[in-house]
Amino acid sequence: MRHPGCSPSLAGALINLGMMPAHSGDLKAARHRAREAAALLRGPSREDARLLPDLAKALHNLGSYLARSGRRAEALVPVGGAGSASTAPAEA
Repeated sequence: MRHPGCSPSLAGALINLGMMPAHSGDLKAARHRAREAAALLRGPSREDARLLPDLAKALHNLGSYLARSGRRAEALVPVGGAGSASTAPAEA
């Protein structure tokens, strides 16, 4: 099923693009891209299980970027909320 407003290709690109700033130390940009990817995939993955691996990757990366930023408590929130409609904490 096609999901308006969700592009798995865009989400995948955001996942990959998030890795570049992370490798260069720009964790804020990496977190932003991982959050965007997770937001794009969260709802549609409930209806299409084929999107779950991409959602898992986006959430894993977001948790990693948060932990590397010293925001370890926040790193647990996206994983815990993977099956719910809640969103990750707002960027500070």
